[in-house]
Amino acid sequence: MWQLDGTIASWECEHLTAQLDLLAPHLGVHVQRWHGQLIDPEPVLQLSLRTPIHASSLDAYIRVGDLIVQYPECADTGYRLQLRWSVLSEHPLAAVELLVTMHTTRLSITSSLDVGNRFERSLCQGYTRAGLPVPAAREQSHIAAPCGLVLCRPLDTPWTYAEMTNAHGTTLHDVTRPGEPPVDGNCLRVFSGTLEKGVTRRMKLRGIFLPRAEDAAQATAYFQRFLQTPPQLDT
Repeated sequence: MWQLDGTIASWECEHLTAQLDLLAPHLGVHVQRWHGQLIDPEPVLQLSLRTPIHASSLDAYIRVGDLIVQYPECADTGYRLQLRWSVLSEHPLAAVELLVTMHTTRLSITSSLDVGNRFERSLCQGYTRAGLPVPAAREQSHIAAPCGLVLCRPLDTPWTYAEMTNAHGTTLHDVTRPGEPPVDGNCLRVFSGTLEKGVTRRMKLRGIFLPRAEDAAQATAYFQRFLQTPPQLDT
């Protein structure tokens, strides 16, 4: 079960050890151990919320084993988020899952949300829902192929990291992180378009560490099962 110590949330069980800072969702989740293997990857499941967040503005609690965090409406983006963090640890699967809910109190906003990790772009490959490889779109380009799965393959490791989402219209983009050295990375861009008051957008994200052997086949099979879970539709 999740444990809260101030604004630091942690999970520790036989198959997975992970930690995240609720005040810094853009720094993502730090997975430290997977199935007994020490993991020292770059952070994963990063959400592009860079507006300063204060502890007094958060509503965070644990319910039925899930960690639920509500973030206030951002003055820059115009939307508010509810994040529901879960851990799946049924052998051989050990994964972190995130349910994202977005809405606004404004009449209408133009929105998007980037989700990514810190693996180098050259080590990552995006895939369509059908399991076909897709290239990432450059930031200056408005053309991006649909993408719902990204495999990240660090050098000299026995594992692959898979990040997947069931969001509609997801695209893969190359980005350079603001204020940091010019090292390109990947992000899944979701919720692009107009969001109106009274509309709720939802999606699921899942991050899985897999054995490197036959990782594409394993990840595609997990992805297809993931997509068959009840959809999170806009309401």
